[in-house]
Amino acid sequence: MDDLTLIIHWHIVTLQKVTNHSRTIQQIGAAMRKKNLGDRYPLLLYRHLISRYRLPSLFLAVFLLGTAALQHQGIITMPRDDSFGWLFSGGVVALAIWLMTRIAPMFSYVQPRADHLRIQTPIYRLKISYRRIHGTRPVEIGKVFFRGTPKRRELKSLQPFLGETALMLDLIGWPLSPFAMRIFLHRYMLSPEQPGLVLIVNEWMTLSKQLSSFIDRYQGSRRTKTRGPGVGASEILQDYQEDWE
Repeated sequence: MDDLTLIIHWHIVTLQKVTNHSRTIQQIGAAMRKKNLGDRYPLLLYRHLISRYRLPSLFLAVFLLGTAALQHQGIITMPRDDSFGWLFSGGVVALAIWLMTRIAPMFSYVQPRADHLRIQTPIYRLKISYRRIHGTRPVEIGKVFFRGTPKRRELKSLQPFLGETALMLDLIGWPLSPFAMRIFLHRYMLSPEQPGLVLIVNEWMTLSKQLSSFIDRYQGSRRTKTRGPGVGASEILQDYQEDWE
């Protein structure tokens, strides 16, 4: 009986050691991931643009689906027999747009990473290599895009941010062609005078400090790399592929 107790006790102690070791590995992995990933800073411009369609799409969905339901119950009549299908389809599309306005803001952010800055929009993900970032500086949003008195239609997108401060990324050339940049990013994210990105976020100072820390760490790691005589061409070309991954 004593031998059985010792065996059970040994198994319990061994299981506890394995559990503690596994937990330690998970904590180390989480710490390493946190070290290589910065915070996510929501892009306020996209949140503002998307939110403008939230209530109209919801009202349209309720109106169309409600009208379709009333017609289906025979409470109201429509001049065309196929009106129910059109009303129902339109309501479903409007409801889908409303759902997108709730989900899409979660996919609009900027995040420093180990070797690049990730800019995520609802339709595109752009990676800016730290080699391409020449510097960062605070800018007043209105003065970047408007030299004189802006037109009324130009104020719709930037009205909430006029007079606010954004973080400007001065770039050594565009990561994509200017035409492609204008397709995938909103024009009020692109510097109008030189290659650069205007990041409208809540905590631009925190983003600037965190980004500078990641850039310094990245540059330090590159300085410690040494290329010996056996380095292949693929390893050399890897440095020039960061913007295109």
